[in-house]
Amino acid sequence: MAELISTCIIVIESQKASADIGDYWRFAAMSDSWTKNAEKGAAAFQAGDFVEAEKMMRAALLEAESASDPLTLAILLDNLAEVFFEQSRFADAEPLYVRALKLREDNLIPGHEDIVSSLNNLSALYFFMGEHSKAEPICRKVTAMYAKALGPEHPEVATSLNNLGLLYMAQNKYTDAESIFTKAFRIREKALGLDDPETASSLHQLGFALKELNKLDQARQCLERALPVIENALGQESAEVEAITTYLLEILRLQGRSHEATPFIEKKLAAKQITLGPTHPEVVALMKHLGDMYLSERKNSEAEKQYKRILSMKERALGKQHPEVAASLTDLARVYQADGKFAQAETHYKDALSISEKVFGSDHFEISIHLADLVGFYIAFSRFAVAEQHARRLLEMKRRLLGEFDNGIDPAMYSLAFCYFQQNKLKEAEPLFRKLVEMRERAIGNDDPMVASCLFPLADILKRQQMYEDAEPLYQRAMDIRMKKLGPQHPEVAIVLEGYADLLAKTFREAEAEHMKNCARGINASHRK
Repeated sequence: MAELISTCIIVIESQKASADIGDYWRFAAMSDSWTKNAEKGAAAFQAGDFVEAEKMMRAALLEAESASDPLTLAILLDNLAEVFFEQSRFADAEPLYVRALKLREDNLIPGHEDIVSSLNNLSALYFFMGEHSKAEPICRKVTAMYAKALGPEHPEVATSLNNLGLLYMAQNKYTDAESIFTKAFRIREKALGLDDPETASSLHQLGFALKELNKLDQARQCLERALPVIENALGQESAEVEAITTYLLEILRLQGRSHEATPFIEKKLAAKQITLGPTHPEVVALMKHLGDMYLSERKNSEAEKQYKRILSMKERALGKQHPEVAASLTDLARVYQADGKFAQAETHYKDALSISEKVFGSDHFEISIHLADLVGFYIAFSRFAVAEQHARRLLEMKRRLLGEFDNGIDPAMYSLAFCYFQQNKLKEAEPLFRKLVEMRERAIGNDDPMVASCLFPLADILKRQQMYEDAEPLYQRAMDIRMKKLGPQHPEVAIVLEGYADLLAKTFREAEAEHMKNCARGINASHRK
């Protein structure tokens, strides 16, 4: 019962002796009184009445103290320790397990199975106490005893190795854990076959260790091989399957392959719907995650179905004027925007903003989020005049909420500056872009691409006003930053080259201008391929 387990490891393997108190009632030598107290204690333990269980176990142990049978006493010590263990009263359990071990070592031959059981009890106890330095040598000793008694390739040795591997994982000794889990897997593969759940257990533990060592391809292979076996043995809704799925999702994220995660999320969602119910917050969160994945994969109809289900559930549970409903309306708006359904997207973005305004009043961060969504939507459809109105309101709100010099106003300022720029409102755009350059240089440094994204339109603004000498160094600086940070073949470099080429042509440097244009054409052509 007290298996070795870590916060990141769900699959459990136990050799702990007192996993079921009912297995240890060998009381033929006891008096009727001892037996009755012990049996009452066991019944109370099974019923979860630990106060009564402790009382009865203590009474049985007190009577047994004067008996001449030390092995019976060891059993009673284990049983009382188990009562404490189940309540996480590890400090109370420890001396009882230690004494039980001493009694067995003094009265049994070395390597006896009851001695091994006592050692397993202590190893598990120290694991849960976080005393890994105490648990590790005991676990090693148990492993050696199993290997000597049963042979080095016996499945019981693999179980003990697995527990040792869990100890290493808990101590972040991932290289040691990898070696131990590999040994356990090979023993089980040979003895039990690849399709045995215990083999799959060692394999997926190995996958966990490999992931922590950043051996992501190997980890993924182990986990994907283990997953169907564990699913067949324990069911898709089991904690072990959830743990493996969670690790696989994290590996795919780290590999930049999140687009391959959808089948795992679908399985995880199906399992959670069974164990938690269709409206549980965890289930809703997974539905949202799945909808986001569908949208990122351009599976817009599937995303729409998920978001509509979530919206319906939230409206029933929370009412139609709730911030969570506004969030779901925004999700649906994103789908319609991706489908080019302007009117439906606009309606949902506006409805989300309206709910937020009714709930939070005039100035609130939630309102600013929905305003930003609406601004981004109008900009995406080149509705710059409408976007400008909302962007101006957004910037004013952010200034009131955060202050004039907070970096949090940056996105709103950029949106407004961009709207002015696209409408050729150069006098309004120029001071905003200058301010953005100053803010970004202060926040992220002089040579960040985010700085270049403001230098380029600022250069364009000056060029349009025929301020060529002021514009040219800005083009050059934007080009240098992008080439350095993004690479010489990046599309953003081509955009700057085209703008700079136009300036060179306007200042009668046709040869240089043509060279810049040819470079831009080359970059664009390489990306069209």
